[in-house]
Amino acid sequence: QREAKALVRAKKLNVSTPAVYNVDKQSCTIVMEKIKGKSVRDVINEVASTLPHEVLRSRANDVFLKTIKAEEVEDANEANAVATAAAVSPSSPLNARSSSAVAIPTSNASANPFNIAIAAQAIQSAGHIVANSGLSMSQSEATVATANLEALDSLGKILLTKMGAIIGCLHNGDIIHGDLTTSNFLTAAADSSDQQVSPTSSSDAEGPRLLAAATGLELVVIDFGLVRDSTNAEERAVDLYVLQRAVSSAHPYLTLVLETILLGYNMTVQPAKGKATMDRLVAVRARGRKRSM
Repeated sequence: QREAKALVRAKKLNVSTPAVYNVDKQSCTIVMEKIKGKSVRDVINEVASTLPHEVLRSRANDVFLKTIKAEEVEDANEANAVATAAAVSPSSPLNARSSSAVAIPTSNASANPFNIAIAAQAIQSAGHIVANSGLSMSQSEATVATANLEALDSLGKILLTKMGAIIGCLHNGDIIHGDLTTSNFLTAAADSSDQQVSPTSSSDAEGPRLLAAATGLELVVIDFGLVRDSTNAEERAVDLYVLQRAVSSAHPYLTLVLETILLGYNMTVQPAKGKATMDRLVAVRARGRKRSM
């Protein structure tokens, strides 16, 4: 019953979810709409499958190294914030530490507020990744691989931004999904007609064609089995952190995962809730790193 109510409430928040047709309390079953579409996980993996394993591994290694450097800077900033909070006089506001960590610019809600170091570090270009993957390729093969990797990068940004925006809408209604992964977002055509994509010759890169097919898709959230109501900023932050970890684990070759999710999130979340969530997300991520050591 809780899951069914959450599905209905989400629709009122302009979030696409399967329509609920019937709820049988005795058998604890829900009859709902079947969404005809692939999961975001499958869509991303389909584009990734156009690339040689060596190229994906090279991109994943680049992302991993940049992430490690970024987290080192985050830890240093957190330590500086603690030291600053300890140095202030007792009469100073107790929240001086959190206010110095992250802030959402109210003048531009679409701006990404989470300015950790990885956002400032240039991710290696697709061409550089392909050239340094260790594979022996002809010029045409390298061109195709580069186009496919660029398509994968673009697809990741588009889908993660949409996912972030959906989470912002859910959080506006105090809905904590509890199980956010790329498997729990399905794709559906934005209109009732199937999108037609021009065919390409066998010599063309497949990634850009798949990207074009996926760009106009609407995302539908499913699996509200762990849903709960909460106005707690900590729970909203954990919701985002769970998604970030799930994406990074399932798709380690995607770049700027957290920044892209938050870009969409802060387009839709209410400013006050967004700021409180960002403040807590700093602490949640720090705890997560300590546990993984």
